[in-house]
Amino acid sequence: MSFERRLLGISLLGMLFFGTIDALRSIATPMIQTDLQLNYWQISLAFTAGSVGYLTGSFAGGLVVDRTGLKTATLVGAAASGAGIFIYLMFKSPLPFIAGFVIAGFGNGVFEIGLNGAVPAVVASAKDRTRYFNWLHGFYGLGATGLPLIGARALSTGEWRSGYWAELAFLGSIAAMAALLRYGKLTPGGQESVPTSGTLSRSRSRLPMSYLLISLLAAIGAYVMAEVGFSTWSPTYLVEVRGLSIAEASYYLSGFFSSSRRAG
Repeated sequence: MSFERRLLGISLLGMLFFGTIDALRSIATPMIQTDLQLNYWQISLAFTAGSVGYLTGSFAGGLVVDRTGLKTATLVGAAASGAGIFIYLMFKSPLPFIAGFVIAGFGNGVFEIGLNGAVPAVVASAKDRTRYFNWLHGFYGLGATGLPLIGARALSTGEWRSGYWAELAFLGSIAAMAALLRYGKLTPGGQESVPTSGTLSRSRSRLPMSYLLISLLAAIGAYVMAEVGFSTWSPTYLVEVRGLSIAEASYYLSGFFSSSRRAG
């Protein structure tokens, strides 16, 4: 198998990991609240702190990639993510739980930059890059949709940590594959840049493009907030208010991720 295929395979598995762990967080929330005796404010604070950590990690990941390459970003991100997961699995109190989410969120941000950067690093044409990014998006959806279906019965026992231990093992296997692959100092800028049309001067295109970019970022931000908020809290609502079992709530979550991935 060629280097490019192995590298892209690692990225696909990484996005599968992100999909499964996001779905797991949603399903496990009612069990986490009961086990750790967390109120809604505390668990919301943990999730918000994790999101802030993720945004910080995304910015930091770009710096790591520029300075040391994709492999370092991938391994550092995986290590930080694994450390954060380990912390909130081992300690049964709110503060370590929140701290673990911050660390895991930061690691996820760096890790995802390392994974996504593989596409522009080894794929030359814009058309092929779009196709591979769609594959990455699809593998996230596959994990987010499949985890509730596969793990619903196992999680219905109330032992939420077992799912996270499995995620930790999955993450470790991806990191091991990345560690064994020789990246060199590969960065997303390793390929020639995609040629752009020169019909518009920079002075003309800069101002309207800035408004378009801001509008696009705002729209993406609103969409992601709505999707994450609904997916995170819908199982808790279905269990606590509607009286469904964890397994039944998981099936609803799977349906939501399936429809949202198609719409996205």
